[in-house]
Amino acid sequence: MNNETTSDGWGAKFLSEFESQNNEWDADLAKAENAISRNGIIIIIGKRDAGKTRIAAEISRAGNFPNDLKGKSKTSVYRRATEIFVDLKDSFRSSEAKSEGEVIRYLSSAGLLVIDEFQERSESKWENRIITTIIDRRYSDNLPTILIANIELSEMGAKISDSIISRVNESGGVIECKAKNFRTNQK
Repeated sequence: MNNETTSDGWGAKFLSEFESQNNEWDADLAKAENAISRNGIIIIIGKRDAGKTRIAAEISRAGNFPNDLKGKSKTSVYRRATEIFVDLKDSFRSSEAKSEGEVIRYLSSAGLLVIDEFQERSESKWENRIITTIIDRRYSDNLPTILIANIELSEMGAKISDSIISRVNESGGVIECKAKNFRTNQK
């Protein structure tokens, strides 16, 4: 992450510099960077190991997104979808944990929010309301958001609410990664 960007939740693998040698992946990164620089909401979908999370990490490292709502820093927050719900459920059990409202406000106010493994949700009404609330607050405050899911385009309607898809279509778009597998270098 650049010197002006505060990162939260990014693993060491994604904090290190990266150099692509894949033109298809580079084109996906350019599309994503363009949408995020306009404070858009994007969904990055595709098969496992196509470099979806690396795209989000490179956007975070570049820091071309707004300061958080406190105006103090360019805060990039990375969470797997299940981690969001674990944090929220912890707030019910522990007086030491952040409250449910604090968790939602924190995620809603970061300069850039990345939610990975979006397909790994139970898709309960409660989860859907929480995700929609966070994304709607970010949309209202012109803060960019990246959702990442290991799904095909045809599965998107069943996994992502109409409200979120509407905001994505207006402000950013869907990027379907079809780049070679980053781990095995195969299609």
